[in-house]
Amino acid sequence: MSPPLPAYQEVIDYIFGLTVPGVKLELTRVEQFMEALGTPYRAYPTIHIAGTNGKGSTAAMLASVLAAAGMRVGLFTSPHLIRPNERIKVNGQEIPDQLIVERVTEWKPLIEAYGITFFEVLTALGFWYFKNQQVDVAVIETGLGGRLDATNVLTPILSVITSVDMDHMNILGNTIEAITAEKAGIIKRGVPVVLAENSQPVQAVIQKYARQENTELLYAPDYCDILQQEVRFPRQVLTCQTDVEEYRIDSPLLGIHQAQNVAVALAAISRFPFEISREAILIGMAKVRWPGRMQVIQTEPRVLYDVAHNPAGVRQLLQSLRYAGFGETVLLLGLNQRKDADGIMEILASWPGEIGLYAYQGESTVPLKKLLELQQLNLHITDVFENFTDGITWAEMVRSQHDRPAICIFGSHYLAEEIFPYYKVNSAVNNI
Repeated sequence: MSPPLPAYQEVIDYIFGLTVPGVKLELTRVEQFMEALGTPYRAYPTIHIAGTNGKGSTAAMLASVLAAAGMRVGLFTSPHLIRPNERIKVNGQEIPDQLIVERVTEWKPLIEAYGITFFEVLTALGFWYFKNQQVDVAVIETGLGGRLDATNVLTPILSVITSVDMDHMNILGNTIEAITAEKAGIIKRGVPVVLAENSQPVQAVIQKYARQENTELLYAPDYCDILQQEVRFPRQVLTCQTDVEEYRIDSPLLGIHQAQNVAVALAAISRFPFEISREAILIGMAKVRWPGRMQVIQTEPRVLYDVAHNPAGVRQLLQSLRYAGFGETVLLLGLNQRKDADGIMEILASWPGEIGLYAYQGESTVPLKKLLELQQLNLHITDVFENFTDGITWAEMVRSQHDRPAICIFGSHYLAEEIFPYYKVNSAVNNI
């Protein structure tokens, strides 16, 4: 008789325990591990997406459009907000707990033999699950970088690179060119690549790699113009003109930057090796779900949650709040110590509303002592709190006393573990 399987939480704790100090980026171990599992990712076509910001939203859009076209679609994204299962979905449904338990238990000897890490296990789970579910296509988001990311064992039918900016400099390089080169590592010989709107240095690096791999490069702004963008809270409507036709897209994703992601998605769809109808595009874009991106977690009074956690992302968020009419919103930040806190502080310097910092639960938070130091150096920080409860109590009081339009909580994906239970938000929201 086989021994009983361990409980779900025990397996999740085991996977999290595989996280190593620093980042263990190299593909040889992953390739050997995937070979031992039967290279499940070769069982279906894939679309591979890298970038600094926007890659998750773009992945969710593409998966939603493909599902609206009648396909069975796998979607692999990271990081998660509450549960690792969120990273692995088929037509919006998360991988079941029991399958995670069964596979990790079966793979444990191989995991330990090859020294496989947390992210690599989840990548393998996603690839295996998509084969198990007989998907027609899978949309795969990289975890970190591209060239040495565990997902880069793929040879996709299309590569997509979204906005590239300064992030993870200690791993990917301290110049925009070096970081872009790592993202460009997903470009494969003869596989078309779509690039989002980016600075000239980023464009130059991607053009170089596309030429080296003898592949077509489509720059999304050359294919799709955003003619009009109009907020109809809690949605927005975008009028988009492509080389082929005009679309009026009703999107549930707020944020001025989502127009750029829509343009990338439309450009990517134009390079699919199969036909996608206009109706599927409009329906898929209208039904996309992507939690944590200017997500309305309470309607009255309004409270938003966003995962912006680097200077570029925070800049986009503040622009989007102004664009949506929330220019004096109360900001409440939980900062990750692995991110550029000083850079984020610079971005916040011009914000007219009140700003509070708090230490969230978990080892990655910027501790209270450091938050107090940031406040001393940045006079625009209104107050500092040792936990979320104190922080949100202050934010709600300030919003009420000063008649602010909303509260926006942001700074890390990890904040959701406290925010969602507080506001009774269900994290198991279908992306499709």
